[in-house]
Amino acid sequence: MLTPTITVNNILYTNVKRVGSGDCSEVYSAFSSSIQQKEAIKKYKKGKPAKALAGGGFNHYGSVRDASETVFHEIQVMNNRYDFLMRFIDRGKINNSWVLIIEYIEGEILSKYFSKNISQTHKLINASKCLGQELKKWHNSEFAHGDPHLDNVLIKEMHNGKYLLKLIDYNMIHHPTFLYCQRYCCFDRMSTTNRYTEDLQNNSSIVGNGFLHDISDFDSANSLNGSLVKAFEEGYR
Repeated sequence: MLTPTITVNNILYTNVKRVGSGDCSEVYSAFSSSIQQKEAIKKYKKGKPAKALAGGGFNHYGSVRDASETVFHEIQVMNNRYDFLMRFIDRGKINNSWVLIIEYIEGEILSKYFSKNISQTHKLINASKCLGQELKKWHNSEFAHGDPHLDNVLIKEMHNGKYLLKLIDYNMIHHPTFLYCQRYCCFDRMSTTNRYTEDLQNNSSIVGNGFLHDISDFDSANSLNGSLVKAFEEGYR
């Protein structure tokens, strides 16, 4: 666990607070003394980024893929072109643990948002449509998320009735220009749409089962008669 004050690459971060935790990493909010604003820190619980391509069809740079120097800089380049991507700011180590400094975004995990608003179907429908629209932006720009489940989506209700929604956790991200995707033919091994299809429906035991798959499961479990699936598909169309 990180202390309330840390230093990464000679930059001081204060008011460090844990805001989330998963199987492989913890996420913190922190105030950056460099740019005088809040940022997020992703701390890996174990592992280190590989220097070379490794790991086969899923983790091409090992289990800490997005902290590898190559992938980190590839995502930074894409940050200059696509505002739907979370900004990657810095990478480094704290007490032998690898960390990423990334853009901080206010919001809550979509799965929790769904559960909290179970009695407000209109909110669930609007959020589902918004997720479909966001994923379509990714796919139209040739990105695939790679680990698609509702815990990898942040959502925030805005005052104008709209939503701020971001896909998060880029440890499995794919794009045809990325070196590892070219080496492993990520988009060509089965069909040109394979990675995009996996973002929707995926039977893998290694990564998420698909954004549409999770919405369909929630829809069925709560007897919403397909309304969330319909909203997602309308947004993705």
